[in-house]
Amino acid sequence: MDIKVVTTSTGCLDYYSKPHDVDTIRIKIFSDGKEYLDGDTMKAEEFYKILRANPEWVPKTSQPSVGEMVSYFESLADKGYKKAFVTTISSSLSGTINSVTQASLLVSDKIEVTVYDTKTVCFSEGYFALEADRLFKEGKSVEEVIKYLDYMKQNNTIFFAVDSLTQLVNNGRLTGAKAFLVNF
Repeated sequence: MDIKVVTTSTGCLDYYSKPHDVDTIRIKIFSDGKEYLDGDTMKAEEFYKILRANPEWVPKTSQPSVGEMVSYFESLADKGYKKAFVTTISSSLSGTINSVTQASLLVSDKIEVTVYDTKTVCFSEGYFALEADRLFKEGKSVEEVIKYLDYMKQNNTIFFAVDSLTQLVNNGRLTGAKAFLVNF
């Protein structure tokens, strides 16, 4: 075993129907004083059920800690992996890349970790990981994979629609004034 491709749960690969070898780092979700792991102990269906029942609910999330990431990378090294290639949710949306990067420095004597900021989220993020995994299986180098992912990033466009702007305002991603203008 040489390289393991990893992405975050925000990449939505838990909901991808085809088999794949990409590992998932879980983002934490906090609700009613309880901690859940995105896609594991709280599935999307449950998340949206809570959100529909309480539109004013602002979910709190947290990236994995540096210690959790160190343990994860050490477990990969123990399994025989020499390298890990981690695609993350956009650094402008989450601090996950910081935890992963800090942990990678702490385990550099055990496993070589490359961290790649996809600058995106949802399945688009997960697709970067799937493509990286495919390319590594074809024998491509880390540098070749990064070059291809950079090309993807430059040519990646996401379109989405929302039923309501309430959550975007509640979590600070959109100001009330902008929401008013959009809804006008």
